Amino acid sequence: MYRFYRPDLYKDYKTYNVVRCTDIVTFKAVMETMVDGECGVAVSVLENFLERSIIGETEAEAVLTGLGETLADFMAVIKAAASRLPKTKFIIAEPIKRPKNEAYQANYEAILTAFGEGFEFAKKDNITRMEGIAEGCQQFEQDGVHLTAESGQIFIEGLLGKAEIFFSAALVNLEEEEIVIDDDSSITDKLTQRLDRLEAQVRTRKEEDNLIFARIREEMDAATNKSKEDKIVITGITSNVYPPTDPIQKKLWLRNIVEDVIKSVAPDCTGKILFVNQGKNNGKIIPLVEAKMDSTLSANQIRKAFAEKKKNGSDMGRIFIANSVNLATRVRVDILKALARKVTDQHLVAYAIPFVSRPVMQIRSKEGGSLSDARSFSFTDAVAKYGHLLKQFELADAYRRAGEHFKGQLEQQFIVLKERGDGGQASAGPSGAHRPERVNRHPEAGSRKRGREEDEYDGDWSRESPARGRGGGRGQWRGSGSGSRRPYTGKKFYRR
Repeated sequence: MYRFYRPDLYKDYKTYNVVRCTDIVTFKAVMETMVDGECGVAVSVLENFLERSIIGETEAEAVLTGLGETLADFMAVIKAAASRLPKTKFIIAEPIKRPKNEAYQANYEAILTAFGEGFEFAKKDNITRMEGIAEGCQQFEQDGVHLTAESGQIFIEGLLGKAEIFFSAALVNLEEEEIVIDDDSSITDKLTQRLDRLEAQVRTRKEEDNLIFARIREEMDAATNKSKEDKIVITGITSNVYPPTDPIQKKLWLRNIVEDVIKSVAPDCTGKILFVNQGKNNGKIIPLVEAKMDSTLSANQIRKAFAEKKKNGSDMGRIFIANSVNLATRVRVDILKALARKVTDQHLVAYAIPFVSRPVMQIRSKEGGSLSDARSFSFTDAVAKYGHLLKQFELADAYRRAGEHFKGQLEQQFIVLKERGDGGQASAGPSGAHRPERVNRHPEAGSRKRGREEDEYDGDWSRESPARGRGGGRGQWRGSGSGSRRPYTGKKFYRR
């Protein structure tokens, strides 16, 4: 800040006095000599103190100890100043990177986490934290210490803009104290205030609980998906020959088709198919097939070969190969895609990484940002930080895929999805938008081009066809004539 701030260059903001602090001793002296008043203090020096604390340290334990002690001393000085000067507001910028110092860079994420926890423990109304400049915009000069002129300007504008918003806001005491009510207030006013406070507490508790539940479910689903990394899911399989009616012959017929698909996609793959299972795809005419390979390496090789062919523009027809994950993971992917579209702007680009056991969202700078500089967020972390940007109509794909499978637990699993009546798009309960559409079971009678959304796995492999559990589904006409359906009326003397 001392290097780039010049009052004549930032006339749209108030004028500030700048004090240079190169070590924590100087910083402590400056903070202790401040006089109380209705003013604001912006602090952006922590990275200097942290880097100085680990100079010459080579052992990992010594580095962590030095960083922890310096951060604790820094927060103690800030908290003491905030307690001594209750009318003064302090805004602290998050420490930026230091590419020159490898030990600092290796522990950068841990520094940010400890920095945030320090503010939670401080519990002071007149201090807050802020992100002065996004990681993707942090471009450094050759020394690996100082920001470039362009990044410095972004940092100063971000710091001043957020600081003045905080400085102009009224202080609110967030401590849980008894509400002070005038004696002249009516009983109705007292009850209204108590109910408002109770509703706020219940709403906050619900949001915190949903985050915990969602994180637990994400961990459980990630473990389940990881155990299925030796499986692949193939959609879009078609054949001009009807499958055999015998169940054993039908499995062999389907296995041969899957082997042909794998050979066409990855001819060099030497893996073997252990078994093939045909999934139920909401009554669509093109089946979904789950194939278990002899190893995770073979499954990854097939998926990678398919991705390369798609990238190179090879015509694979309707065939699509993906990893085998549960339905909840697919819903999270839809939410992450919608979230990535909202986060992307003129400076940052965000994207979801879907075909892994635990999907994540990555954010990086558009200008010179490499993949190594991207920040990754798990589903729960991404929604907790950026979920407020989403509107319910932007989650239509997630609601459509979730259907009725998560009735009563949408918020606990996905946080931003709401039940019917809670302001959401109404996933719980019957809805015409979620009924399976009728399809022509005979392609020769007329067909349409199949979309990617229909090819993706949209069910649970453990769910059997309704016909399988009700005597083979004799209530449906299975003739090969016109393709129409008629009810089974039973025997001649059958009476309902």
